[in-house]
Amino acid sequence: MVKNIETRLGNDYECSPTKEKEEGILDTITSLHEIEDKIKVGANMIMCARSANKWHPFVRYLKDRGLVWKQKGSDMHGKKFVSSVSDKVIKTIGDWRLLQQGGGLKAKAVQNLMSCFKENLITYGKKGALIDTNLCPETFKNPDNTFTFQVLQKKYHVLADIHKDWSDVCKFTSERIKSHKKPKALYDSMDDYNNYLKTAYDLDPTFTKTDILVSTIHGIKGMERDSVVVNTIWTWPSWKNYLAGTPQQIDEELRIAYVAITRAKHELYLYEPVKGTKTENYFPYMDL
Repeated sequence: MVKNIETRLGNDYECSPTKEKEEGILDTITSLHEIEDKIKVGANMIMCARSANKWHPFVRYLKDRGLVWKQKGSDMHGKKFVSSVSDKVIKTIGDWRLLQQGGGLKAKAVQNLMSCFKENLITYGKKGALIDTNLCPETFKNPDNTFTFQVLQKKYHVLADIHKDWSDVCKFTSERIKSHKKPKALYDSMDDYNNYLKTAYDLDPTFTKTDILVSTIHGIKGMERDSVVVNTIWTWPSWKNYLAGTPQQIDEELRIAYVAITRAKHELYLYEPVKGTKTENYFPYMDL
């Protein structure tokens, strides 16, 4: 691959002498199940593809396994990686656990928690006023006040059972639920999303032990992880640029492929799924 990059742009494409003798794993896979023992809680990994739609299989696999990941798609260019479990979800679960331990919450945290309660866990007709900053009780407007579960139950219409798990009390929402307008969204339903959160929590209650990044190849430039999985399918127009583009376009595709395969510290897996259309092709320099 390196020998075929004619437009160098001043980059050094040679392997560092200190790394030349290091041993690692280089393998081709046709299914992510072949490396399921690698894709697990605690993994330090990048999963990338030339185009955004080709990292979708990675996300769906991770979701079905209940693993936490961070992603950066083409629609998030220039922004940070975003976790599959939001900070709000993590804080809300932590707040419920704090109440279970006898601790107290500030009013803002109480209102956030109440907004995530399932139906019938607050006296009928009271929820809207309690979580509205304009209609809520005056005690909620004092930032110094804290509220234990006993107080919330006695004075503020909370009917939830403090002995129940957070998954029995809270129901979280997501913008990635399938609908008429979003038929290809990640989660089949709100229940599917909450089931994912429960599975992820059961595997890792902190939601932080796994470091898996999912992105286009452009999005992980300059980054490294112990293991890297690269979808080797190039789609239109990237494949067209490589096949019949200008020398600069051909070199651009080669450089992108080079970026992908050099992100791995120890293990590189070239993922060759079944091609979906006639315009999809396996990038030739990723063929072992």
